[in-house]
Amino acid sequence: MSTQQNRQIRELVDGLSQRPDRPMPTLRPEEPRGGIPSRRGYVERAYQPGSGGSGGGGIASPLTEQERVYADEPIYVEAMDGSGYFRVRPIVQMTMTDAENREIVFDFADRAGSL
Repeated sequence: MSTQQNRQIRELVDGLSQRPDRPMPTLRPEEPRGGIPSRRGYVERAYQPGSGGSGGGGIASPLTEQERVYADEPIYVEAMDGSGYFRVRPIVQMTMTDAENREIVFDFADRAGSL
């Protein structure tokens, strides 16, 4: 360690070990507000996801796979350990049905450039 580093460390230790000349700033006191009164919770309208009756857009699980559409051309994906590549045909679109027999279509983005 150089002399300059030793001096800086000594000044830091001395500065930390001494009491400051002026008092440390404190936060101003806040008036006590009291607790929040307890009460029973309520819901104006009980909404269940996927119920269909409320007109909301929900998917009722479980989903059942119906069909897959694959890309025409395969892509090459590098192995995670970098040992080589493997060829895959990515899924472009997948169709599923939910518990209420509604059709759900998943359109996947073109990820060939990002793999």
